[in-house]
Amino acid sequence: MSMPSDVKLTYPGQFFDGQSAVAHDVTVRFSAATLMISTDAGVMADWSYDDLIAPDPVVATKPVRVTHASSPYARLVVEDAGFAAALLERAQQLSKSAARRGTAKIVGLCVLGAVSVIAALYLFMSFAPQSMARVMPDSWRGNLGVQIEKMLVRSSKQCTGAEGVAALKKIDERLRPATPKGEIFEIGVYALPIVNAFALPGGKIVFSGKLIAEASGPDAVAGVMAHEMGHVIERHSEAQMVRVLGLSMAQELLFAGSSRIGGAASSLAGYLTILSYTREAERQADDHAKAILEQSGVDPEGLITFFELIKTKTGEKKTGEKKADGKKTDEKKTDGAADKNSTSLFSTHPGLSERIESLKNAPKWQSTPILTDDEWKALQAICS
Repeated sequence: MSMPSDVKLTYPGQFFDGQSAVAHDVTVRFSAATLMISTDAGVMADWSYDDLIAPDPVVATKPVRVTHASSPYARLVVEDAGFAAALLERAQQLSKSAARRGTAKIVGLCVLGAVSVIAALYLFMSFAPQSMARVMPDSWRGNLGVQIEKMLVRSSKQCTGAEGVAALKKIDERLRPATPKGEIFEIGVYALPIVNAFALPGGKIVFSGKLIAEASGPDAVAGVMAHEMGHVIERHSEAQMVRVLGLSMAQELLFAGSSRIGGAASSLAGYLTILSYTREAERQADDHAKAILEQSGVDPEGLITFFELIKTKTGEKKTGEKKADGKKTDEKKTDGAADKNSTSLFSTHPGLSERIESLKNAPKWQSTPILTDDEWKALQAICS
């Protein structure tokens, strides 16, 4: 390696051997492969250039402080302004640019590691929730359902009109034999300010009084109940809870604790968003509903009518359907809020148009009335 002609080969310095706090006055000499540190008594250290380490990047105009991989507690300090330039000629890893590259590499590895962890967690939580939900102990499911029901209904009154409760139980008893043995369903009605029904962990099914009041008939209520039973059978609500908790963990990793899931769930709309399902989950629940209604001899037209009601309230349109001004919409699907009292259900029934068509195209079966006229009136008045 060629060297500048004006660079000295020896410099005065101070050496700390790492064994004591004593500073030794030394002579530092550049040899072909090592930095020799010596006193009049002899050589104290002979450090190879490649293994030199600088706590701070070496700059040509500042005192140099270096140590060595073989003696991490020892330290050499040289204040002569020319020493830095001579050292950088032999140990370029001590330069500021090398330090920046090293820092960038470390940061890059950290970022890559964090992204890998988050990606792995995302993939795990995308595919694992359903499996985890199916093996969740019934006691856990039940406790989770109780807690979520309390937070969902909050101060809303439970509807307990005796004749209405009896009519609802009659629908339940008509459908239940068509569900898998061992499934538990606990159905309640609350005076919630929306038109909807929800399946919660542990087999709980919550109806809003407004849904029953606005339903076209008892077959519609039966259809919704069968649909929610499908969610219970598939453990969709448990899987969604696992998925939400997993995404919350990913947000904590990515944003250092700025997860907003807890805040989002502080309102009714927040809980409805958390309890919303994918289109595939809704299709699975629809398939269960069709099977349950067919085996129970209940007309599926009621469920179709309910979905059409929700579609009207949310303003969902398919491509080519006419708007109010007579023009065709270009959007594949638009979720509006035609009924402001129903804005909370915007995310709970995805793909209604396609699902309605699927129900309409299903083979028809023989059906019989599920309630008498008087029983239906009593059910509609359950929250009165």
